[in-house]
Amino acid sequence: MAMENELIRKVVRYEEELNRRVAAEEARSRAWLEEGRARLGMEFDRRKEALDEECARSLAAAGDEAQREATATVARAESRAAALEGIDEGLLKRLIRQHISSILPRGSDDHPDVEG
Repeated sequence: MAMENELIRKVVRYEEELNRRVAAEEARSRAWLEEGRARLGMEFDRRKEALDEECARSLAAAGDEAQREATATVARAESRAAALEGIDEGLLKRLIRQHISSILPRGSDDHPDVEG
């Protein structure tokens, strides 16, 4: 019986030691997991910030390009308008008549609304 009691005490000590080791490993695993989560969170924040900055730069560049294109378009329109202002009135009327006759169906050039 003494031997059985000694054996039971040894088993209980081993079980207690095993439980302590398991608890220590669980604590270590939780700490490792939390550390990993923190590292991933910081990496996510770093990458998000970099992407936000790149997005802002891209938007600014696109806005600058749109402004340049708009300025060029306005300049071309002003140049064309200036060129059209100098057209002789008689030439302008002839050009308009030619254009109108090219878009009207044939046989329509005798309309009373059109001078000819």
